[in-house]
Amino acid sequence: MNNSSTTNSTINSAETPSVNNSFIAQAISKLAEQGSSSTGKAARVVEAQDHKNPANQIALAYLQLSRERLEAAKTEKATGVRGRDPIVKPELMLSFVQNVMNQVCWNARRLVVANSAEDFANGIDFSQDVAEQTGVSSNTDNISQFVDDDFMTLNNVQTWLGAQMSYLNDIQPLFHFAQSEEIDGEWVQTHQCTSFYDAQCTMAEIIESLDDKNVIKQRSEAASIDFSAAA
Repeated sequence: MNNSSTTNSTINSAETPSVNNSFIAQAISKLAEQGSSSTGKAARVVEAQDHKNPANQIALAYLQLSRERLEAAKTEKATGVRGRDPIVKPELMLSFVQNVMNQVCWNARRLVVANSAEDFANGIDFSQDVAEQTGVSSNTDNISQFVDDDFMTLNNVQTWLGAQMSYLNDIQPLFHFAQSEEIDGEWVQTHQCTSFYDAQCTMAEIIESLDDKNVIKQRSEAASIDFSAAA
């Protein structure tokens, strides 16, 4: 785990985040769209917290989940029937922070691409729509710094969470971008990027791989169609 120093003042910073320079809030909102997945559930718990700063929302969400699990255990001890457990385990918040950071990078990449697209589209500024969707309006030169700032914030959150869960022995450090794959039944991080530049290279590889898979799928479907069959 990164040994970045963190204090309570980091988590309890000003409630209102700086305007138009952080991707975190919209990254969480994007994750909240993931339906019944654990990440989506965690994101919705985070968004429900009564705080304007998304970093504090993550910390408060962890405390809520921990409290709910403790209450469930107390009920079981008192009645013999376990109370209602939290919708996700509190420990999930550690990997959730990495998922948020990953989404920060995806959103930042979208803005980089949108800014570049303007140059090839007769002056049409596609970045305006993307800025609304990502929560950041900026020229490309500043995006990398905004991502680094978000990484610093989320790394402080990760450090704080790790301190709350000192009983865990295998807490992973936070990366700018980390890609995991299931290998032999276990999820393993196959990419660990320590800068937005490296993250962009990895995201480009992921998109290319998905495009290749889509082409193969389309060719397979086209090859299997019986065009002579009656409609």
